[in-house]
Amino acid sequence: MSENPKILRIRHADGVVELQFDLNEKNIFNEEAFLSFSKHLIEIGQDKEIRAVLLSSASEEYFSNGLDPNMFVDRDFQHIHRAVDIILQSTLELLRLPQPIVAAVGGHCMGAGAVFALFSEYRLMSAKKGRIGFPEIRIGLSFPAGAATLLAELVGPKAARDLLFDGTPLKAEQARTLGLVDEVCSSAELMPAALKLATSLAKKPPMALQAIKLALKQRARIYMEDRMHDDRDWLVRTIHSKHGQEGFRSILENRRPVFE
Repeated sequence: MSENPKILRIRHADGVVELQFDLNEKNIFNEEAFLSFSKHLIEIGQDKEIRAVLLSSASEEYFSNGLDPNMFVDRDFQHIHRAVDIILQSTLELLRLPQPIVAAVGGHCMGAGAVFALFSEYRLMSAKKGRIGFPEIRIGLSFPAGAATLLAELVGPKAARDLLFDGTPLKAEQARTLGLVDEVCSSAELMPAALKLATSLAKKPPMALQAIKLALKQRARIYMEDRMHDDRDWLVRTIHSKHGQEGFRSILENRRPVFE
């Protein structure tokens, strides 16, 4: 286990490494957490002994509730620009990771947390705890092109359109029916099932496994790399806008946003 107190790196047998989010009550990510996540991903990607990666949470209530609003509320344009750069680079590192990823979604999985799950090869979700979704439209934000591309490939263009334009989170069975989640487990079965799947992947020929992952993810990765500047500009502009500020402020104040 690593010495990092916020994102724990846990080595399992057969070349499986678990990254466990233990950030705060809702596992929301700030700049420091994204930088730590990127560091772990880069190091794991360079470690030939690691064959598969498991994403999990120390909390049974939240896999990750997305972005920390304090990164953005009442911040100037330059600060928001720097924060968005960190966020996009971190998610790109996740998409570039050569090893296959299994996400054990135990609890709420929203926004950036849902993107982490989306960028994984497999998503297992707890049956009774939490929702998964992309609520960006509900707080006045844009949505990155690479993530939108993968979402459309996974659930189909019409379902992706509805998820992103509406922003309604899904229960586990709804997500499985749509194809967003591969398997729904009881809370007790989630981690054993996810570790079993990660272990089965880790036992496959690593070069072939990574080549297949590259082939499957290459279109979205190239598109995300090509669109990085546009995605950054749209995110910065929408976050800095009055609607984006109202959206994030409403989260801090635990109320519905009022868009005028």
